Amino acid sequence: MSAEPGVPGLRFRRSQTAATELISSTGSPRWIKFRRMNFKVCRKIGADHPSLPGHFPGTPIVPGVVILDEILVALSEWREDSRPTVIRSVKFLRPLMPEQSFTIRLAAKRENENEIDFSCRVEDRVIVEGRLQVCSQPS
Repeated sequence: MSAEPGVPGLRFRRSQTAATELISSTGSPRWIKFRRMNFKVCRKIGADHPSLPGHFPGTPIVPGVVILDEILVALSEWREDSRPTVIRSVKFLRPLMPEQSFTIRLAAKRENENEIDFSCRVEDRVIVEGRLQVCSQPS
């Protein structure tokens, strides 16, 4: 628990969720919802994915657009009210093979929650990295 500088009588308690509990000097809690700044999820593209037979016959690799689609699905799982407006940058650094597990990591900057950095990793190797611009949809 910590005191908030410049706000007498208020203390903040971090929880394991995306929320912070604000406790007034009277002891009655109020909740303020903050977004988590990071999100991580594991994925695997099955060998039966319809894009694989033509990309490349005999030695298929997962197309970049399929990986980007998984990144956008992860974004919607993390922030249901956000939608991408621009892919600012993307680098495909290594191929992803069918049935290969990979981890998608999304991170928002504290100074601008509408810019989302993303990366995909296979074990400890980065295979894709980039940045999205997002906006919140009205609820």
